[in-house]
Amino acid sequence: MPDYRAYAREAAQREGCDPEIFSRQIQQESGVNPEAFNPSGATGIAQIIARWHPSVDPTDPIASLDYAARWMSDLHRQYGSYARALAAYNWGPGNVSRWDGQRDSLPGETRHYLDIILGAGWPEPGGASNGTATRPPVSGRFRVVRVGSDRLNVRIAPSVSAPIVDRLAEGAFAEATGPSQDGDGHTWLALRSTTGIEGWAAQAFLELASAATNGSAAPARYRVSDDGVRLRTQPGTDAPILVELGRNTEADDDGAEPAHASGRSWRRVRVGNQVGWVAVSFLDPSAASPNGAAGPAEVAAGAVTAGTPYRVVRVGADRLNLRAGPSLASPLVDRLADGTLVEALGPLREADGHTWLSLRAPSGGVGWGAGAFLEVVAPPGLAGGGAHSNGSSSNGTNGSIAGSVRFRVTDDAVRLRERPGTDASILAELRRGMTVAVVEEAVAEASGRRWRHVTDGARAGWIAADFLREATSVAGRYTFNADTPTERQLQSWTCSIRSTMWLLKSIGVEISAEAAQDGMCPRYVNEDLGLLDATGAGIVQFLRDAHGIEAVNWAPVSLDEVAAWAGRQPVAIGGRAWGHWSAVRGVNAAGDLVLANPGGTGPRYGQQTLNRDQFGQLGWFSAVTIALD
Repeated sequence: MPDYRAYAREAAQREGCDPEIFSRQIQQESGVNPEAFNPSGATGIAQIIARWHPSVDPTDPIASLDYAARWMSDLHRQYGSYARALAAYNWGPGNVSRWDGQRDSLPGETRHYLDIILGAGWPEPGGASNGTATRPPVSGRFRVVRVGSDRLNVRIAPSVSAPIVDRLAEGAFAEATGPSQDGDGHTWLALRSTTGIEGWAAQAFLELASAATNGSAAPARYRVSDDGVRLRTQPGTDAPILVELGRNTEADDDGAEPAHASGRSWRRVRVGNQVGWVAVSFLDPSAASPNGAAGPAEVAAGAVTAGTPYRVVRVGADRLNLRAGPSLASPLVDRLADGTLVEALGPLREADGHTWLSLRAPSGGVGWGAGAFLEVVAPPGLAGGGAHSNGSSSNGTNGSIAGSVRFRVTDDAVRLRERPGTDASILAELRRGMTVAVVEEAVAEASGRRWRHVTDGARAGWIAADFLREATSVAGRYTFNADTPTERQLQSWTCSIRSTMWLLKSIGVEISAEAAQDGMCPRYVNEDLGLLDATGAGIVQFLRDAHGIEAVNWAPVSLDEVAAWAGRQPVAIGGRAWGHWSAVRGVNAAGDLVLANPGGTGPRYGQQTLNRDQFGQLGWFSAVTIALD
């Protein structure tokens, strides 16, 4: 008889799962008995339920051990601890995603399961955080501090390896929802942000709101963080609109107590001679001009010579919106970081209180940007080269990133530095999914890491190789068709599967419903919960593993970000409160997202479009995009 205990350890080692824990898990599941059977349907050595895991034969002990080890590795990577991964294996991923980390809130069977496999207190290998709560609950309102122009990551579990669910700016507020927990060198607090997103954040960057300014009053001045932000007569998205505010508009606190309505926190502010309410998520207290300093000067009105290079300025850690037309209401084409070099294409336009320039971005995207955040590069020439009358940049790549070898950034807030090493000056912070090109092939060693010399199209610098993966672009292999026929789900839980099918079909990859369901169930989708990971990570993994196609999941995303992708590249969105996933084929004249697979099994799934108010009211959305660059 084969030594299944030894094979279980080998399988765990191969899949990156702790061999000791996996061996004890199999002992608890079946006593290492390939013939084990439970009346619930759990079968074989790993007690797999066939209807949830149709891609493996649970009566085959070798295949079952391989599958179980791979799944445990995936669960550990998703939840950041073996306590949560084992709970997900025993109790179900959907239940664990809603678990508050308290021992007493687990079913008795699952508590016993973790006690037997991990031991008392559920210690993690090497003393890492187990992602559970053991301290008394913490209560109160906290403010984000000491992050400067960066953001505080809110994670799904108290671990630096857990997925990010939100990023909070300096001065943002959040409510404590549970106990603190030590892990990965941090003390973590369980929080709920003003947008309703719950997760864990490092306590070092949080202070009780009453103590955050050493007893002084809250910041009296804010800056609006986006375009088209509405000043309303009362708190709530159903209140009448007084005026729409542009990005970087300064607003003074009116002294009223904050209010909560429509699932958001609101603050009453004064803008000029208008007093009204703005959602706190669009107010940045750290970015207001000190002492009422004057804002940036507009680009001088008049004609602009085509080919003139400009640089994005004065947006700080934010982005300059590049829009399809010279209007705040026009859809986004691109979002450009401070220092990005762009090329002017024609004359100026005046609209919505801004002077607009027609521009070409490094990505090749063409649109309109507000002149207040642009300055002429002197001497002329993009990145030191001359501007070309044919609209291409000096490297001959028509404005795209130079270099034949490309990498994709694998995490958020990855730092591009002036030279190799963690002590080098930071040039920019890059978002997960961004593409960079190699400047030189040599790899440098510094601060215990390997570094690559790359460019993001606006500047060159060094990034730790750990945060880069070679990009497998679909450019040249596939053509995107936004008019790909609608995918209609036949069951309420298959919306993410149909969305994935539309993404593939939109670039000419044919896939049947049976093939998609077999490939995604039950590892990423099941009948009880639909897509198991609300961030869309399972869709990304399926596209990569089954089809070799590079995709990126974004969580959370704004409607403007989705509108910038829709119609130009494959994109699908999902919302927790929406209870649905749908691909998006484009944006209609009203600015609504046009859904590519509205389904037909209930009132929520039948809708053909999603407008800005609905998007805002439904709260947290995530997205998956297929990169066409």
